[in-house]
Amino acid sequence: MCKVGCRLPRLCLSIEVVLRNTRVLRTRLPVSLILLTARPTGFNKMFGTSRELSLISRPRGKQRLKRQTNNALLLHEPRDKNFLLFNHYFSLVCPISSLFDSGQNPFRSYVSEMMASSRLLFLCVMNMSASDFRKNDGSSIAPLSFQTEAISEISEEPCKITNPTIVTFDKPNNGPSIILSTSLYPVEDEVLLGIILLGITSSWYDPSSLDLSHIDGSRLLFQSWAKDQGLDCPSESRIMTRIQAFLVPSMVYCEVLSLAYLDTFLENAVFPSSFVCPWTGVETSVFSCLGRIGSPIRRKRSLVRTTLQDESGISQGMAYMNSLNEASLWENQMHRGQLPKLSSIEDTGDIKALLIHFRQLAHCYQLGGCLEPYCAFPELARARLESDPAARLPCDGIDKQSQLLLGIALDILNTLETIPDDCRTIATWTLVLIIAGSVLGKIKAVDERQFMSEQYTFNRNIERWGKFVLQSLSRIYQIIGLRTIQRAITLLVEVRSHIDFGTAPGDQTE
Repeated sequence: MCKVGCRLPRLCLSIEVVLRNTRVLRTRLPVSLILLTARPTGFNKMFGTSRELSLISRPRGKQRLKRQTNNALLLHEPRDKNFLLFNHYFSLVCPISSLFDSGQNPFRSYVSEMMASSRLLFLCVMNMSASDFRKNDGSSIAPLSFQTEAISEISEEPCKITNPTIVTFDKPNNGPSIILSTSLYPVEDEVLLGIILLGITSSWYDPSSLDLSHIDGSRLLFQSWAKDQGLDCPSESRIMTRIQAFLVPSMVYCEVLSLAYLDTFLENAVFPSSFVCPWTGVETSVFSCLGRIGSPIRRKRSLVRTTLQDESGISQGMAYMNSLNEASLWENQMHRGQLPKLSSIEDTGDIKALLIHFRQLAHCYQLGGCLEPYCAFPELARARLESDPAARLPCDGIDKQSQLLLGIALDILNTLETIPDDCRTIATWTLVLIIAGSVLGKIKAVDERQFMSEQYTFNRNIERWGKFVLQSLSRIYQIIGLRTIQRAITLLVEVRSHIDFGTAPGDQTE
């Protein structure tokens, strides 16, 4: 406990250290004002009351007595841009950046401690806060200014890795010198986290940006960092430390968001399932498989658009089979994967983020990871029907493959519907909602005049779940406020309208 009764003394100390040591943020504001305005949910329980906080405020001069009499006046003091963004980060950005919000939230603990000694990470956090603060104001340049400074700071890091350092060793007895060229450079945790945050939050301000400009740099830094951490050894599996288990899923999340995946990505690393990742939930390995499945699917779709052979002379048929085999590998891993037991997972300390809900979300990731390849490769769907006929949703008027796709999509939506509306896991529903919603959009309503009441019920059921998808996405937009969610809603509505009018949706569902 610190002197203000703080139950998170490291966070309290970090705020003070950041303000004192970071040259970007040099204000004369008392620490009590910082803590009063940087209020997360349940502030008084974690940090103490305003009266307790006033004990560490020591204003000088004639205003001292006045400030101690009415602490509320502190909230009306002039506050500069950096202070406002710092406040916004702790009060609003931290809760929406993590699937749980408590003292265990890495953005309140690890990140606040790390940016106290890292100007680079501080700039990245300010960019993160400014992007969220000004996300609905396209004319604001605040996010761009912090982003520019952060990129300037981080631009030297990849060069230290790609440009080898010449090291000379003199042999004894006047022997010839040995000249070694090495690119070994220890990538700091703060540097890696900084570039990941830049990539992930780039679309917060500009929804057309999918952090592709940061991918190459972050991959280079990540590979070097993983090597330094001993996570790239193919001969042995390693259990990650807590900080590693925060950074690696962050990179996985960044890769999946950018519709890409690092091919040589810690093949033998064991993602710890003993605690919840703020980005991906309880099973990062499932989320990473979901990202990997997208690679063969995109290659298959690119083959559909061209009839030419690729540069290596491989025919379309061979390229298709390669994509099919890779997709089959990941589909099999998703379908047969085992989720961790709830008793083995560390509690998040957040009553709005229960472990059972994280496990349900991981199950939806698994289903989505199977549904995607079934949509892209009919062979995989037929194989699943042969091995598991009960997976389909029987209905006259649609083929068996569509019944399979619909059955899995409704399984996802039924699972999500059981999760309470105020659960924080909703922040990562977007991907599986789009996957399931796209399947609903492709199912054309059966002709009720030719069939019985079952078809009428079927059509109404599809309409209900379609509304559930759009309502869930709208709720996510209200919570997070990112315009990329609006684009997803527009996409699904357009897909549905194309089906209703009997026109082909083309590549929009991709």
